Amino acid sequence: MEKLTVAPNSPRQVEFFASPEYEVLYGGAAGGGKSWSLVIDPLQYINYSQYVATIFRRTYPQLLKSIVPQCQTYYPAAGGTYNEQKKTWKFPSGAEIRLGVMEHEEDWQNFQGDESCGQYYDELTTFYWKQYKMLATWNRSKVPGLPPYRRATSNPGGLSHSQVKAYFVDTCRPVPDGERVYSQAAGMWWQPMKPGPAYYEFDERGRQISRRFIPAKVFDNEDMLRNNPNYLSQLLQLPPEKRRAYLEGDWDVFEGMFFEDWHSDIHVIEPPGKALIKSMPKHSLRGGLDYGQRTVLEVQYRDYEGNIVQFAESYTEKQTPVERADAMAEMLLELELFNLMIRYDTNMEHNLQYYTGYDKAPIELFRKHFEKKMGKRAPIMVVVSKKSEHNQKFRVVCNEAFKQYIHFEKDANGQFIVRPKFFSSSVCRHFNLTVPELIHDPDKADGLDYDEDVGEDDPYEAGKYAFMDLRQAVLAPEKRKYETMDEYMREVVFKKVEAKAMRSQPSVGESWKNL
Repeated sequence: MEKLTVAPNSPRQVEFFASPEYEVLYGGAAGGGKSWSLVIDPLQYINYSQYVATIFRRTYPQLLKSIVPQCQTYYPAAGGTYNEQKKTWKFPSGAEIRLGVMEHEEDWQNFQGDESCGQYYDELTTFYWKQYKMLATWNRSKVPGLPPYRRATSNPGGLSHSQVKAYFVDTCRPVPDGERVYSQAAGMWWQPMKPGPAYYEFDERGRQISRRFIPAKVFDNEDMLRNNPNYLSQLLQLPPEKRRAYLEGDWDVFEGMFFEDWHSDIHVIEPPGKALIKSMPKHSLRGGLDYGQRTVLEVQYRDYEGNIVQFAESYTEKQTPVERADAMAEMLLELELFNLMIRYDTNMEHNLQYYTGYDKAPIELFRKHFEKKMGKRAPIMVVVSKKSEHNQKFRVVCNEAFKQYIHFEKDANGQFIVRPKFFSSSVCRHFNLTVPELIHDPDKADGLDYDEDVGEDDPYEAGKYAFMDLRQAVLAPEKRKYETMDEYMREVVFKKVEAKAMRSQPSVGESWKNL
């Protein structure tokens, strides 16, 4: 059998093959050599007789298209023979590389008891997240000195986009790798990215588990660009949201996302200083409170240019009403946000004794605890006004207004043509994580899918109550200071008398002006 020389073609592939972490996600954009890397990686261990790996794709047609041809190219050269019935490659040492599919959510059960030292998932976001989590139980090694591990590749978007993003990308954010560089093969400038720090946590058995996200873009794969010169132009012609996902590796955008203009690099900013917040007049500060199993308070201000900045967040879950109110009061006291007006949802006025066991409406409990905790500095609680605008429902108006405020445009040089007018501080973590994951539903009147299985809307709901107030607010002009009492009487008092006279008797008003 003819021998093949196999070598990684980018620094990112080198890192993928050498990663010591338990779980690694590789890719994040199209054309980074993801499937090839997944097929090649287990060949490092085929000299161990008890080594077993399984490579998964969601469906059998996908397996035939992306995995099987690459296996047929490289595995025979490594001495592998294929058993079609068992979908298994066997190597001279006795090592095995198996191929599997899990088209339906409960198909993970077909692999119960199939122990694999290496588990590989090609295009992880196409799988049900439950499948990935449940099969961790059978990720076991029989090879002395070789611990079990899990490897996955994926583009943004797909069935489990939000879970994969939260698990890998948000905990292991990549960072810029130097300055922008010019790709000769692509004929354009691009920003290289490198992995951020690995993430460590302890599982339920007290074991330390590590994971890492290694970003890879089409620009990293110079061989692919040279061999497929039209591939980049195809990516550039995709719709904007797909282009940002597949070309730029932007996990904050995917097909079907409701707020397509949201871009964390633009809309998420550093927290404003406490002095700036204290300098804001009370009428330009507002809180929004969404009450439920998850109760969220978002606090925003509107500056003198009309920009709205969200700068504080209190997120509570599975707590009593008093505990939720206490957490919010602590935050308000810490930030010295006294007598803050908070818009709350109408459901807080309903008596929920059947559900909560309390004989008072949530808003009564909140007001009472705020007064106990903060005294005269307690927030001013006002129910949200859901009056429609232009015969449109409140939710429709809110969604369209928010889209307008986050909208931006840039020219070919990356300079703003249209600047966004809404920003969220990095401390508003739940808002920043969940807003990009909200999904469009064409069957809903306002277009937003409120199904909790596909997106958590509570932070957005809270934020929009404050946002809608500030969006319509007319900031009070600074009060003019008068040098003398005569100037005050002439400019304020007499002008009011004149205006009143003109309204009642125009002829008298004209005479008054001549005095």
